[in-house]
Amino acid sequence: MIKIPRTIIFFPLSSLSVALKIIFTGRIKKGKSIGEFEEAFRKFIGVNYATSVSCGKMGLYLSLKAMGAKEGEEVILPAYTVWDVPAVIIALGLKPVFVDISPEDYNMDINLIKNAISKKTKFILATHLYGYPCDIDPILQIAEKYNLRIIEDCAQSLGARYKGKMVGAFGELAYFSFGLFKNLNTLSGGMVVTDNLLLSEAVKKEAETFPYPKIASSIKGLFTAVFLALCTNPPFFSAFVYPLIRYFARPINKSASKILSARPPARIREEFLKKYKFKFSNLQAAIGLKQLKTLPHFNSIRAQNVAIIESMLRQKSGIAFPKTRDYAHPIYLNYVVQVPEYKRDEIIAKLLKGGVDTSFGFLNNCAGMLEFENFKKDSPVSKKIQGTNLYIPIQSPLNQKHMEYIADLIKEVLAEG
Repeated sequence: MIKIPRTIIFFPLSSLSVALKIIFTGRIKKGKSIGEFEEAFRKFIGVNYATSVSCGKMGLYLSLKAMGAKEGEEVILPAYTVWDVPAVIIALGLKPVFVDISPEDYNMDINLIKNAISKKTKFILATHLYGYPCDIDPILQIAEKYNLRIIEDCAQSLGARYKGKMVGAFGELAYFSFGLFKNLNTLSGGMVVTDNLLLSEAVKKEAETFPYPKIASSIKGLFTAVFLALCTNPPFFSAFVYPLIRYFARPINKSASKILSARPPARIREEFLKKYKFKFSNLQAAIGLKQLKTLPHFNSIRAQNVAIIESMLRQKSGIAFPKTRDYAHPIYLNYVVQVPEYKRDEIIAKLLKGGVDTSFGFLNNCAGMLEFENFKKDSPVSKKIQGTNLYIPIQSPLNQKHMEYIADLIKEVLAEG
């Protein structure tokens, strides 16, 4: 059995070929690919306007600024998320108001939103976590009743649908991320989409004030993506990377978790966003154009793998699966199940010994983090799943044989009691 990495960086040879072509033509910064990618992307989502940005967090930053967010105003968001999200909100002088999540799909619990609304509440951040669409219709109804504005966090959900419509087409603004670990990987980057011309112009106007990334930085990002894609390619991973992980299992896993779970700065100010204030480059856009064409195919492969592993583990007690609701067509950017907390380390160790590298992820119960102590909120579900998460690799080129093997290893541990 080939060894299986915890994640597989998506950066195929076709993307490298396109990137090298752009580099050899010398159009790394400016070029027609930027406009073409924005046009293709807005059509894909089904909206009127799309503006490319340097990353997902900059998409949130520009969205809030375009909507005229004022210091002291409140933003409702899920307690369980990446720390960057509340950090961006705080950097703008706004107040994050955390709402606990549903244990069924890991998205914000709709029933708790109304109790979080105050006179200072102005925004709701509707997050589609792990590629599972949140139930956005009730959120839109709450927003209309209380005169609130909706931003969609689609950083993990490109290609997911809600009631047949692409996520990102519901809020006044929505933002996406194209980082190294995403299903569309342009070395970093993101997109802000909207149907509102004035909001689109406001986002674009500020984004235009940023410089292009340096050519050396762009080329470094390209080679980083190629290197990581090679290291997480199953044959190469099996021959070279897995033996190192097995030999240095504890230090490597601790180091990887530390990198992925990097903490926010002790004092969050807008300055921490300066390193992300760059334009989206022509090089990135050309890569994005190429990958957008194959995105539905690779999304479907992950969905097929999820169906296989769920069919094998569904009847096994001790595992809780995310619930796919009738309205949702998820893309499974990450596939996360819940296992008994006292068994999680044992399962991870068993999988690693069997050649499967897994992890407990990098998201946090931000409502309980020391860095956000001023905004602390009791969020028992978020706190619990932080201790029971198990990420199961499901990306292409993994197939049925791999899924069955992973499921068998997990069942062996659970059968031991």
